[in-house]
Amino acid sequence: MKSWKTSLLGVVGGLLMLFGPARLQGDKTAPPINLINVGQAAAVALLGVFAKDHDVTGGTRPNA
Repeated sequence: MKSWKTSLLGVVGGLLMLFGPARLQGDKTAPPINLINVGQAAAVALLGVFAKDHDVTGGTRPNA
């Protein structure tokens, strides 16, 4: 995996969106974990997984 930095950042960002500092500190007023929150956190995590690092060369298509 060449773009491990963006993958790691995306997964950590998704987990923080889902669980957040308020939930980790035991705040009772934190928003509930529901399907919409899980979907948003998964979208951020997948964005990081499929993104490409700035210092990784090469592309998916040859130049014409």
